[in-house]
Amino acid sequence: RGQLLAAPFSVRPVPGALVSAPLKWTEVTRRLRIEQYTIRSMPGRLERLGSDPLFDVLELRPDLPAALARLAGQLSSD
Repeated sequence: RGQLLAAPFSVRPVPGALVSAPLKWTEVTRRLRIEQYTIRSMPGRLERLGSDPLFDVLELRPDLPAALARLAGQLSSD
C-alpha cells in the first residue's frame, strides 16, 4: 500500500529487487506474497507459465469511441 504503480515486469527499487508481476486471476489468493516475485524468480515463473500473462490483454481491441460515448453519457446525467 502507498506504493507507486510500476509498469509490468519492472524491477522495483527495494531490497530483494521485487518485480511488478502480472498475475492470473487464479494466482490472486490469500496465499499471495509479493516477496515471491523477484528479479531472480521471474524468468522461471514465465517459463512455467508458458506464455506472457499479458498477451491476451495486448491482443484486445477495445471500442474506444463507444466507451467514451458511454462515459460522456454518465457524466452528463450527474
